[in-house]
Amino acid sequence: MMVKNLVAELIRPGHKPDQTAKIIADVLGCTEKTARNKLNEISAFTVPEALKINEQIFKNEFEIRYLFDTRVSDKLA
Repeated sequence: MMVKNLVAELIRPGHKPDQTAKIIADVLGCTEKTARNKLNEISAFTVPEALKINEQIFKNEFEIRYLFDTRVSDKLA
């Protein structure tokens, strides 16, 4: 599994899929391995982390539920 909506919104503006962990790691101040584990649902994002990602990367453009849902949303179609 993966946090697909979050990854999709990160690559939508032109980032490559392999850059997503670095983007998340930079925002959260963690290693890229930790970020990859969170993106791949090996470990979970905390609520403060989710809020920080939405604020700093997306300027609160999205609902947290949408970004961190593990199912693919109709919005991506």
